[in-house]
Amino acid sequence: MNINNVLGNNKVQWKMIFGAIILVITLAFVGFAIQGSLAKPSYSFTSNDFIISGQYGVTIHLLGATVTHELNQVPTAETKTNGAAIGKIKKGYFKISGSEVYFNIMDENASNYILITDKNGSKYYINSASSEETTNLYNKIAAKNSSQK
Repeated sequence: MNINNVLGNNKVQWKMIFGAIILVITLAFVGFAIQGSLAKPSYSFTSNDFIISGQYGVTIHLLGATVTHELNQVPTAETKTNGAAIGKIKKGYFKISGSEVYFNIMDENASNYILITDKNGSKYYINSASSEETTNLYNKIAAKNSSQK
């Protein structure tokens, strides 16, 4: 038996093990990213803020903000600036229908959405998986926003 053959086979085995480890880590990361994109965000309020927690969470200052409940079809996101798009679910910053880049958490399967425009002009498009959930969320935001004025 030649010592070089034994060492050569050992190197090949280590390369295969290292490659398999890298593959498993990569698949785990992709699975984690997809799971985060599909997970529902959680919503909470502080005295002046509406807080969206989860992947691409944000805090929206409600003082001086305009909150509307749009009952028409959700706007189309044209390009993604910084976000995640899995099927019809979009989270993050997107250019919407020829306008500027705005924050959005949207499920394009729903037929309504909430538009929050803060006093600086930034827009936030938000909806839930169903029209009922979106309406309930709008009622909570509108109640909190009206108490700010």
